[in-house]
Amino acid sequence: YYSEDPVLTGYASRYLDQGMEIKGVVAYLKHCVLNDEETNRSQCINTWCPEQAIREVYLKAFQIPIEDGPLTGVMTGFNGLGPVWTSHQGFCRQVLHGEFGMKGVAVSDFIKPYMFLPCAVLAGGDLPDGQRDVSQFNAYKEGYADVEWAMRESLHYIMYQTVHTNVMNGTSSSTRFVRVTPVWVKMIDIVRITG
Repeated sequence: YYSEDPVLTGYASRYLDQGMEIKGVVAYLKHCVLNDEETNRSQCINTWCPEQAIREVYLKAFQIPIEDGPLTGVMTGFNGLGPVWTSHQGFCRQVLHGEFGMKGVAVSDFIKPYMFLPCAVLAGGDLPDGQRDVSQFNAYKEGYADVEWAMRESLHYIMYQTVHTNVMNGTSSSTRFVRVTPVWVKMIDIVRITG
């Protein structure tokens, strides 16, 4: 929480993010959006606010680094926007990715029982944080192309973010990966066999 001023917060986080991303490190701004309560926040506090105030005050701190940055990581909160958990809202896909043009990942805060992963994926929550109950997807194995398509889109954002990090340092289109067993590993195997 840099400041109560959303523009000052937006520019401060923009420059911090740019400095980190130049070095191949991903910054995640959190917690998007309306997460303004730390006490009992993991109980899905429902926050209510008019759309104009959300756009002019609460989202501005995220909009600036996404549009000018470009920021590639946002973490949603435990809270609900109205009665619905932040990552179940359409704002991840429609506002962050759609309107602001974010090419990176919208990761959830730590997973809680009230968070239904298929809904989060459909709404643009790209990556759940923490232990996941993947059995929630069992009902969507067949006949739910929209869930599969949303997972594919999430994977695009995750891969885009990854290739713009220092994980990819030293790799190019001509890079070859060759599996090599070091001599010391071979020696350990020989000692085990003969010992």
